[in-house]
Amino acid sequence: MANTYKWLQLRQLDQQLQPWRALATKAPRPREGWLRTLRTALGMSTGQLARRLAVKQPRALQLEKGEVKETVTLASLRKAADALGCDLIYALVPRQRLEDTVRGRAATVARQELQRVSHSMALENQRPAAAVEEQQFKALRDDLLAGSWQRLWK
Repeated sequence: MANTYKWLQLRQLDQQLQPWRALATKAPRPREGWLRTLRTALGMSTGQLARRLAVKQPRALQLEKGEVKETVTLASLRKAADALGCDLIYALVPRQRLEDTVRGRAATVARQELQRVSHSMALENQRPAAAVEEQQFKALRDDLLAGSWQRLWK
């Protein structure tokens, strides 16, 4: 029952993330960064942005450069967005469906574990037939998926 709930949660999260996946590929950050792009589009100088942030003008420039270099904090970015009349939207967007990630990782771990055993058996000339190895792989993969997924990430 707990495993069914785990898969349901994963699929629901995947569904929630679907709109973000489309945005991640269609709306890349402008080369000069969102802060500068929006500020200039609004006709605002860095001095004016600085006043809205209650900082000095060099700090406003530092924020814009920090965004481009990816060194700005989320808190600073949120304040700057607010000063521009914007909301900061933050999300981690998986490159593939979460279910595919979990299943792929289980397959990788199962292959690695079986490969260690197969190597030892091959050295002793006791390696099982390919069909048997494939059956063992599927059983181990399914066992990994049915158990705690923490084992997948060791």
